[in-house]
Amino acid sequence: MTSLNQSLVTQFIIIGFPDLGGTEGLLFTLLTLVYVFTLSGNVLVITLICTHHHLHVPLYIFVAILSFLEIWYTGVTIPKMLVNLLNEKTISYAGCFLQIYFLHCFGITETYLLTAMAYDRYMAICNPLRYPSVMTNSCCFQLAAGCWVIGLFGPLTQILLLSHLSFCRSNKIEHIFCDFTPMMKLSCSDTSLNVMVDFAINLLIIFVSFVCIIMSYMKIISTVLKIKTSEGRKKAFSTCGAH
Repeated sequence: MTSLNQSLVTQFIIIGFPDLGGTEGLLFTLLTLVYVFTLSGNVLVITLICTHHHLHVPLYIFVAILSFLEIWYTGVTIPKMLVNLLNEKTISYAGCFLQIYFLHCFGITETYLLTAMAYDRYMAICNPLRYPSVMTNSCCFQLAAGCWVIGLFGPLTQILLLSHLSFCRSNKIEHIFCDFTPMMKLSCSDTSLNVMVDFAINLLIIFVSFVCIIMSYMKIISTVLKIKTSEGRKKAFSTCGAH
């Protein structure tokens, strides 16, 4: 299906894991076990936090939200990968774009949720007297909602630019799932703008989150090291254990 124009491309072929040499069944079993383990672990975390009222505090609410997000994040790619191992390697044109969007949507949301979690620990350890009044459950949910909003709108520009590309070379995606870079390699259009915007958005997202997390934990480490007793330092660090 080479030398196609965009109007004829109704589906793509995900190459996935080429040349497995008959080990598809083994890989399918291992990947299924990993996926089930991931789902079970996250569902267990959410259940425990929801059913124990003393865990209804920002520290554990963030963990529950992260587990919920992880269920959806893995669900975007792994089920399709499992289907591909059964030789059904095609994905529709719209399905491929949806997979890219939600993969990056959940990824960006998770990145900023980790940033919010770092801020929560910064307030708890570096400003313990203000923590109960600042980091309320309401504030926790507002921060989480903000992370979701950033995630929902984060990949839209890249998706819109990708949707305007023409695909006339091949419909075979050299990857295990749909993503921006493998898709751009299939396009016969000029992708320089896509590459520049993709780089700029990802750099901004990663840089802002990275700086906030590093600064938070540098402050945390600095504050903990000033605690005179080893028991106090251990107790302070232990509050970061759940994260």
